[in-house]
Amino acid sequence: MAPPGRPMFGPLQTRDGYLMLAVASERTFQDLARAAGRPDWIDDPRFAVYADRRLNWHLFMDELEHWSRQLATDECQAAFERFGVPSSRYRTVEEAMTDAQLAHREAFTEVRDAAGTFRTLNPPFRFSDAPAAARPFASRLGEHSDAVLAEAGYTPDEIDTFRKAGVLG
Repeated sequence: MAPPGRPMFGPLQTRDGYLMLAVASERTFQDLARAAGRPDWIDDPRFAVYADRRLNWHLFMDELEHWSRQLATDECQAAFERFGVPSSRYRTVEEAMTDAQLAHREAFTEVRDAAGTFRTLNPPFRFSDAPAAARPFASRLGEHSDAVLAEAGYTPDEIDTFRKAGVLG
């Protein structure tokens, strides 16, 4: 059941931006309450038990934002870091795509297609003995249909029948 009014994993507003929180355990919730200077939330019947906290998430976030909106994003992030609360600055697409750490991790790659060149995400994982990255080009729809179908065992006549029937683009 979705909590009323607010998503469980949405941004937290600060005075000058937003943060994303990862409140995935009781300990993290308790650390979050301490970071916000509200240890009373730990025993508050609206929030003390996960099921109740989930039902009252909108109330919890309202109270948390009463605190966080008084702080700059960096100040709020520092408070969470002091208490070990997983969180990160909520960034625009432009900010994320120019992040030095993401560039170092080769998170993005350039791909070209008939319309030009664009940046796209690489998979967020790596393999030790196999490449895991976007290819530098995007084929046109149907560009390799004949070769793929032939490799799958279809004859040229069968492929032509597919094309005439409108199965292939």
